[in-house]
Amino acid sequence: MAGEIERRGSCLCGAVRVSLKTTGQGVGACHCSMCRKWAGGPALSLESVSDVEFEGADNISAFSSSEWA
Repeated sequence: MAGEIERRGSCLCGAVRVSLKTTGQGVGACHCSMCRKWAGGPALSLESVSDVEFEGADNISAFSSSEWA
């Protein structure tokens, strides 16, 4: 896809790594108190368009952070 940008990242401890391709469109932000405390500001997200890969996926889990999220 034209205009794709490859992005890479990891969790704070480095146990999980992610790589993806995005156009840079579809950027989102969360301003809830939990995200602001954890990140020191709003938590940001990118819409992925293709080729999402996780390393260390066995270290990923989910939990309810609030009544609505």
